[in-house]
Amino acid sequence: MVWITRRSSDRALVAALTALAAVMFGWGFQRGRTHPFYTAAVRSMGANWHDFVYGAFDPSGFITTDKLPGAFWVQALSVRIFGFHAWAVLLPQVLAATACVPLLFVTVRRWAGRGAAYAAAVGYTLTPVTVALSRTNIPDALMVFFMVVAAHALWRWADGGRRAAWWLAASAVWLGVAFNVKMGQALLVVPVFAGTCFLLGAGSRWWRLGRAAAYGTLVAVVSLAWMVFVTLTPASQRPYIDGSVHNSVWEMVFQYNGFGRIGGQGAGTDPLAGGAVLSGAGGPAGLGRIFGTASAGQISWLVPAAVVGLAAGLWAAWRARRVRLAAASVAALPVTAAGAVGAFASVGASVGATAGSAAGATAGSAAFASAQTAAGSSPSAGTTAISAGSPASTSTGAASGQMSSVEALAAHASQHASQHASQHGSRATDSGHQQPTDPERAQRKTTAGYLFWGGWLGIYGLAFCAATGIHSYYTSTLAPPVAALAGAAFIAAARGRTWQLPALVALTAGWAFLASRETPHYQPWLRWFVVAAAVAAIALVPWARIARNRALGALSAVAVAAAALAAPAVWATSVLTRKGDMMGSVAASAGPPQSMFGGRKFSAAANTEIQHGIHDFEHGPDPRVVKFLQRNRDGRPYAAAIDGSMAAAPYLADNLPVLPMGGFTSDAPAPTVQGLANLVHTGQLRYVVVSQLRMGGHSVAAQDRDTWVTDHCHGVPGLASSTASGTARAKDKTNSPTGVFDCS
Repeated sequence: MVWITRRSSDRALVAALTALAAVMFGWGFQRGRTHPFYTAAVRSMGANWHDFVYGAFDPSGFITTDKLPGAFWVQALSVRIFGFHAWAVLLPQVLAATACVPLLFVTVRRWAGRGAAYAAAVGYTLTPVTVALSRTNIPDALMVFFMVVAAHALWRWADGGRRAAWWLAASAVWLGVAFNVKMGQALLVVPVFAGTCFLLGAGSRWWRLGRAAAYGTLVAVVSLAWMVFVTLTPASQRPYIDGSVHNSVWEMVFQYNGFGRIGGQGAGTDPLAGGAVLSGAGGPAGLGRIFGTASAGQISWLVPAAVVGLAAGLWAAWRARRVRLAAASVAALPVTAAGAVGAFASVGASVGATAGSAAGATAGSAAFASAQTAAGSSPSAGTTAISAGSPASTSTGAASGQMSSVEALAAHASQHASQHASQHGSRATDSGHQQPTDPERAQRKTTAGYLFWGGWLGIYGLAFCAATGIHSYYTSTLAPPVAALAGAAFIAAARGRTWQLPALVALTAGWAFLASRETPHYQPWLRWFVVAAAVAAIALVPWARIARNRALGALSAVAVAAAALAAPAVWATSVLTRKGDMMGSVAASAGPPQSMFGGRKFSAAANTEIQHGIHDFEHGPDPRVVKFLQRNRDGRPYAAAIDGSMAAAPYLADNLPVLPMGGFTSDAPAPTVQGLANLVHTGQLRYVVVSQLRMGGHSVAAQDRDTWVTDHCHGVPGLASSTASGTARAKDKTNSPTGVFDCS
């Protein structure tokens, strides 16, 4: 635990927080249910190394999933170690989510101190979507874990040391691994990481720019390595790449799972039209999507506090920069040593006081130290000059009213900076250039931290708001920056002016009240409890400050925590008592149950098809169909061809070898009509099962297969609906025949 902190008290508290996280993320996870689509791939990859390498969806290695296989590699390795059980598939997500807590603590502590680190760790642990996601095998949980590991390595590099370059390289590698888990969703944050590398690096501007470029290059190399490997493998020796038209992994990553998710994939003849199935999911596109019904209860509870904290931190950083510029201009004046010290102290005190922040105080301290060095005087000389009635003493006296309101916050920031400098010292990085002075370095690190976490939050927030549609669990990517920024905001407010913490509590509790109204029938008492806790906190915080009573201080802290965390805690703990349900494994949401496409409105006919599909998910395939296919397989490689990988997953779970047609959306040209006919004519396939659970089916390839099946196959009596001609099926999708069809 030395890597966490050198304080024994911190070790105990971090261990307790990690244990709490393990309970939140893992309690009863063995009763959970896995996502059928991803679990089919994990079963195949865990049983065959060829399928493992290429991420095959089915045991025959016919087609892949429509995602990169990074998360499924981890889950398949767990299955190989423990055997194929639901808990073995879920275990990696539980461990990953739990490990994020101490990692986030260490990362935030390096940036904003211990108090903010504890607050961030608690906030992350109680984020509802994080708790819900840890109990499924959806890839997002592992992606967030690798991103947090990359962030930890990056901030470890910022502290310097002999192995600093290795930490920076490790950060790039882990970010590349995250890309292999969830593709472009992980790639969005690369500019933020590279920008932080530029801001915190030593050396000239060009040297730092080169280092940031090398960082991005290493991320790209790790990210694209598997894709290049697959591209160089002959198509006949690997599965077909789902989510592509031309059996291309690049098309699957950058079109189907990339730009098509933002602009919306087309319809009609576009074989990737199935991606539009998410259109409207998560609520209407726009800045309000994260605060809408589908996502508000999952992630938004602390977002207002995070945004306010980010704005305040950047404002303080801007004011601190003005301090440094003013100090630099004063240092250039031809004055005596004592006069230079006095003028510098005057500028630092007055502007720093006006800034009203720790950043301004830290910058003022840096200006004073720089003035002493530039003037060639000692600290005692400067002090004497000021106390003797120099301009600094007059200015400081005039600003004393302003300084009193931020005295505690400024003193804490200066103390934290000096402690950090004494522990780590000034460092020389791999470039050989010396870092700036410790106060200036501390200020630069604080600013870079706000830009880092704020950039992470802003990029993903805008991406989710602009996307055609999102699952609510996508917002789990926002959990680390929201926790970090909100934690820092609450600690800074507690150490700032008297009104700041009550105002932040009022903002957070006010949004919790409004967000709870989005689901008025779920825990209706909760919003009134939050209001009561907020009123108590707003009354107790100023009283505790005035009275300087420890008991009142502890009571006010409890009231603040209740007002800020009661709502997300109630939503998060709802997952602990939830029995394993199929839609919970697919939707991965806390609080009241959500549908797979929460926020999207469907026609009556589409709703009917979805309900039938959900029934198949919940209860598995029709036992009559399974028995029929098992009895009539007659040694063929495939018992049947199933229309779509989602529909094929329950059959694969019953160890029935089926051929998934068209991939996840049923739109991929795999197999083509000619390929399907060849399988039938060569005796490898006889039956085709058309399910009502189709995620797409709008492409030319899918419609050609439909036409061929209805024109060349006949329904099995008792197991198929009334058939129609291929032309009729193409024109009227709502009356499409379903069931088992004999193509012999």
